[in-house]
Amino acid sequence: MVVKWKAADGSDIEAPISELKAGYLRHADYTQKAQQLGEDRRQAAEQVSQQLQQIQTFAREQAQLVGLQEQLSMFQRADWNALYQQDSAEAGRLQAQWRQTEAKAAEVARSYQAKVAQFEAERAQQFQQRSQEAMQALQRDIPGFGQDQLKAMRETGLAHGFTDAELSQVADARTLKVLHEAAQWRALQAQKPAAQKKVQAAPPKASKPGATGTPPSKSEAAWKQMQTRRDVDSLAAFLAASEN
Repeated sequence: MVVKWKAADGSDIEAPISELKAGYLRHADYTQKAQQLGEDRRQAAEQVSQQLQQIQTFAREQAQLVGLQEQLSMFQRADWNALYQQDSAEAGRLQAQWRQTEAKAAEVARSYQAKVAQFEAERAQQFQQRSQEAMQALQRDIPGFGQDQLKAMRETGLAHGFTDAELSQVADARTLKVLHEAAQWRALQAQKPAAQKKVQAAPPKASKPGATGTPPSKSEAAWKQMQTRRDVDSLAAFLAASEN
């Protein structure tokens, strides 16, 4: 079935309905992938923005805490006996300010430590989620993937200079697939010397009774015939074979 319609410029267009259907499906697939990509980017942007805000908050509170600690250090170095002798009221006011600064510093320190702990917990949760998703992808895409493959991947990573701490932070399925392929290649290379030794140790192939090796050449056959018959015809045959 063919569908006909007019384009915006007035020209006539026609196309089989099968092509229109295929084009629609391609467009729908492209739209779905584009939407998914857009959603992934949006989530990534939100995550980066959230982390940036957390870092800025950490920086502000850390700077505030440093300033309070500097004030406390000044209070601690002060000669309070001399201050009380000069102006006891002012000295009392400064000591009250010292206590307030200590309380404020303790409050800021608790807030800072709580935010850091929350940040680390969120990072650990996100890493755990990424690790689970990566493992699911490996089990889906690699038949029989399990602990043996993970062990081989770890050994391959260590052989290439990575540390256990570095390998434990890998939670990207793409990176893990590359490491799996490297482990497979390493195992294949390790099998080559054993295969070569097996071939070298194999017994020679037995020949059938009566079977000969390389057949004699014409000149060799003519020579043997001449040695056996010792006649003119045999000599002529040998000379003819030698010329060839």
